[in-house]
Amino acid sequence: LERLSQDSIVEALADVPHDFRDVIVLVDIGDFAYADAAQILDIPIGTVMSRLHRGRRILKKNLADRTITA
Repeated sequence: LERLSQDSIVEALADVPHDFRDVIVLVDIGDFAYADAAQILDIPIGTVMSRLHRGRRILKKNLADRTITA
């Protein structure tokens, strides 16, 4: 399998819409709990879970697209 460069990963994350990216950064990279992310972003915890799910799906597609075109 081809490996993506760190720059490609950063670019793929940057292409995720802002609202989804914020949640991914807090929960997946910053290792914050859902409740903490909800408090930081001032949104309901259910919204955190929804945005995280959708954001991960967008990020996965962006990474797959970069792998195919690389």
